[in-house]
Amino acid sequence: YDSDADGCTAAALFIIYSMENFEKYPDKLVSCFHDIDDRMEQEEKEAIVILDTSPKALDPPNTIIIDHHIVKRKFKNAKMFNPRLINPNSYMSTSYLVYKILEMPVEASWIAFIGIKADKAENECKDVIATVEKHFPQLKRREKRLINLISTSRNLHDARVVVNSLVEAYNMGGPEFLGKTPSSYKLLELNKKVYEYALNCLLRTKKLVETKNLELYSISSRYNIQSILVSKLSRIKPQKTILVANLKGNIVHVEVRTPLKRGYSKFEKILTGIIDDMGGHENAFGFSLKKDMLPKLVETLSQLKI
Repeated sequence: YDSDADGCTAAALFIIYSMENFEKYPDKLVSCFHDIDDRMEQEEKEAIVILDTSPKALDPPNTIIIDHHIVKRKFKNAKMFNPRLINPNSYMSTSYLVYKILEMPVEASWIAFIGIKADKAENECKDVIATVEKHFPQLKRREKRLINLISTSRNLHDARVVVNSLVEAYNMGGPEFLGKTPSSYKLLELNKKVYEYALNCLLRTKKLVETKNLELYSISSRYNIQSILVSKLSRIKPQKTILVANLKGNIVHVEVRTPLKRGYSKFEKILTGIIDDMGGHENAFGFSLKKDMLPKLVETLSQLKI
């Protein structure tokens, strides 16, 4: 499962379904960040479920993929559930899809709600939003705080603590128990450390490119904090396309926020031959590239007229 808030909430919903119907917790729970092919084990399993992401090269049998990102390939062996296969412009969060496909109880709707809100997918998920507003009215005043807490997942190498926090809170009785279970108490501490660290890193970012409508910043961190930084910078400069590149290691990971229509499609075309991998949505996406391609990226963005 993708290690963002939507991926973690989708994973939590699937685990709840599996435990309530089959008394089975997954043998392995693996969070991914642009590296699903590397993380997937090659040996055959009885069943593999992939949520909120999809393999770039692998096509293993006995695999179900539930995703909502732009479809970039066809699978012969794996079975994919993605509304974009029918309507490329559809935008439903994966947490919403899992909740609806598995016909989950109202008691679990608040988990889907967090994923929907975090991925800004309210327009096509209004039925679940209405359900939560009716059955969990107290969630309204904690909504932003809970989304912030669950979104800590993107900055963790292993996001199981986020998934388990959601499952534990569900088992205890609802969202009011987030922060009061063993896993979620640990998550609160991680959340505080991550955001304090991110704010310090914000002061150390370097501006590599600045044009009229675009800015590229860099940071070097062992944590995936580029998602926090790009969100904060894009709120400060909402009219601009903002990119934040994490230069730690041999692979550069870049997060992008853009007000451009069809931003993902435009950048995918512009950066062909420079980047290795790309995923996300039209206005919020990420890509990776080899470090020796960074000068070429800087050159391309410096000359870009958008």
